[in-house]
Amino acid sequence: MTWFDFGVLVVLVVSIAISLLHGLAREMVSLGVWVGGFILATLFGGHVAGFLPESLGPLLAALIGFLIVFGVVLIVGWIVGLALSSAVRASGLAPADRALGSVFGLVRGLIIVLVVVLLAG
Repeated sequence: MTWFDFGVLVVLVVSIAISLLHGLAREMVSLGVWVGGFILATLFGGHVAGFLPESLGPLLAALIGFLIVFGVVLIVGWIVGLALSSAVRASGLAPADRALGSVFGLVRGLIIVLVVVLLAG
């Protein structure tokens, strides 16, 4: 087994393990939060930057505004994900949620490997 094969195996195993622990519902919320956070931070980061001191400069203020919006979205999404995960556990669907989560993790791991291979050449 080459180092590349070992790396692919590690990425797949870690992705599957994380998704197995979190479950499909929480993983889907997490994915939506990251995408939504980026979109909302892009749209509203400049508005937040307007409330920051002018002494920061426009570039640094824009960066900080982006990070503030992105961070708030991640925190709110994390709370929503935990609540949804608790609701799934309480409903008795946890085994199915975790099994489907592992499938999601496999697909995510394969996409990560594919993107790395495509970027590498």
